[in-house]
Amino acid sequence: MTANFVGAGALGYVFKFDGYAVKVSHTAANETAVLLELGRTPFSVGFFGASEGELPDGQCALLLELCTRSVAAELETLPGKRLEGEEAHAIIAMAVSAVAQLHARKIIHQVCKK
Repeated sequence: MTANFVGAGALGYVFKFDGYAVKVSHTAANETAVLLELGRTPFSVGFFGASEGELPDGQCALLLELCTRSVAAELETLPGKRLEGEEAHAIIAMAVSAVAQLHARKIIHQVCKK
C-alpha cells in the first residue's frame, strides 16, 4: 500500500493511506492530547491513534478519519460558488459551535480553514 499526498497546511502534511488520513506534524503530540480530551464530537474527525514516539525528523503522526468532502469543494460545484441563506447559516453555526466547544475547555484552535 502506498500513501497519497492530500495536502499541506501551516502545521503539517496529510496523506491518504488505506482509507484513513495520516497527519504528520510537529504539533501532532499536542493534538493527540486535545483529541483524547474532547472525545468524539459532531464537529471533529475520528481519531484512531498516534505514532508511538517521534518520527526520525522529530514529527509525530496521527491516524484520523478521512474526510472526503469539504465546504470549499462543495462551493466549487455551485453556481456563483456561494451558499444561500439557510445553508450558509447552518454551516457557520456548526463552525461557531465547534470553536465554542473548544473554548469552553480552554483550548484555542491554531488554524481555522476556509
